[in-house]
Amino acid sequence: MRALVVLRMVQLREKSGDGETAEALAREAAADGSPYYLTSLAKARARAGDRKGAEALLLEASAAGDFDSLTFLLDLWERGEGPDRAETLLREVADAGNADALIHLASLRERAGDLEAAEAFLREAADAGRTHALLRLSYLRLEVGNHEGAESLAHKAAAAGDSMALSLLAELREAAGDCEGAEALAREAAAAGDSTAASRVVERRENAGHHEEAETLALRTANAGSTEALDLLLELREEAGDREGAESLAFRAAGAGHAWALHLLAEIRHAEGDHRGAELLAREAADANDPFALAMLAQIREDAGDCEGAERLAFRAAGAGNVLALPRLGLQRERSGNHEGADAFARKVSDAGYTMLLASLAQLRAQAGDRESAEILAHEAASAGDPDAMVLLGELWEEAGNHERAEALFGAAANTGEAKSLRPFARWPHGLDPDGSPTLPWFGDL
Repeated sequence: MRALVVLRMVQLREKSGDGETAEALAREAAADGSPYYLTSLAKARARAGDRKGAEALLLEASAAGDFDSLTFLLDLWERGEGPDRAETLLREVADAGNADALIHLASLRERAGDLEAAEAFLREAADAGRTHALLRLSYLRLEVGNHEGAESLAHKAAAAGDSMALSLLAELREAAGDCEGAEALAREAAAAGDSTAASRVVERRENAGHHEEAETLALRTANAGSTEALDLLLELREEAGDREGAESLAFRAAGAGHAWALHLLAEIRHAEGDHRGAELLAREAADANDPFALAMLAQIREDAGDCEGAERLAFRAAGAGNVLALPRLGLQRERSGNHEGADAFARKVSDAGYTMLLASLAQLRAQAGDRESAEILAHEAASAGDPDAMVLLGELWEEAGNHERAEALFGAAANTGEAKSLRPFARWPHGLDPDGSPTLPWFGDL
């Protein structure tokens, strides 16, 4: 079952007063490797005032491997029983074999100013295989001015596979004046998926007037698979009024296979009000087979009143791999007040095999209080097999008090195995849990 649907079924049972079935569903999911359902159920129990029940479920989720449950458990204990009790219980969890509790214990000791005890807990966590504890230790050494010790621990963390440690090492090398070493480490970190160091080195070099060095490093890290430093450099040049330098960099990047740089610069120009310049750059990017530039051109054509051209470009973008170009164009019409045009386009998109726009429009209408329109659109999308629309329609029925029909739809959505909870359109006001299911309000909302 998809995460959203199981969670909704757990919530539905809990709301109807059938807590026993809700717990059974959550435990069944936990047994299948998804303990975060227990955490979600615990949040609901805490909101209802059942703190002991919440604590028991969070301990169970923690024992089943849900690291986030410890964060909520710590919050619950600190609010209800005080930091001392929280520390005692965390120690019990740690003694039961959960090394993540040691990191929370280190945080408590660090906040209390007891860095020696914090370091001891972090070392214990590192010995238990939590390699990110080594990086936390290195930052503790930095706090007391022990740069040599910090660098030594960061090297150990990097050797254990922590890419963020590479970023710290790059910064330490840069601060020590070892520019070559800093750049090598920044590139290594970027290749491992963390471009923080590269971005900082690029920014420092650009601001110091070493433009060619900044550009070379940004392009090298982009070639290694990390684009943040190049994005940042384009923005820095544009903000500084160096339009020629920004364009030169974007075209150089496109020549190296990064057409998105032209697209990014087009977006910046468009935001600045230079729509003609934005369109020219977006066309260059589109000619280099950037499907996101095609989507941007569709929006520009829509703004210019060329609806047919906008639709052609959106379908071209979808054909090139950017299927979100279609719902974005429809949502652009919806937000501009062109509801009839949005509906007509959504049905055209649905006929082409993409039902997500109907589902997204249904969601927006529901949020706006237009239940009738929302239900019509959701029903159309659900009938076409869209699992997200099934979930939304089930929620509408649940709100109307028809729990039986709602649960049937949740089950149907689960059976498709494809419900994604309309994630691209920020449906969930409290964000998403690690599994992709909607985050419930926590204790601050009690």
